[in-house]
Amino acid sequence: ESFARAIPGSAKQRIEKNVIFSILQNQMLITFDFGGASLCHEILHFVQKSLFISRSALQLDQILTVLY
Repeated sequence: ESFARAIPGSAKQRIEKNVIFSILQNQMLITFDFGGASLCHEILHFVQKSLFISRSALQLDQILTVLY
């Protein structure tokens, strides 16, 4: 059984939410560090990073499924 399948769905969702929340916190800190000059730009980066993490997690799940 793959590692990803061994994690209950609710636990996976909680982990994903924690990762996204952490990224959002970091993006907000960066925005304030730069004086909030480009909030839209920072939000765009946040969305791009979130999509990258989602794709990476999906790829990792697929790799683990193949390995196990």
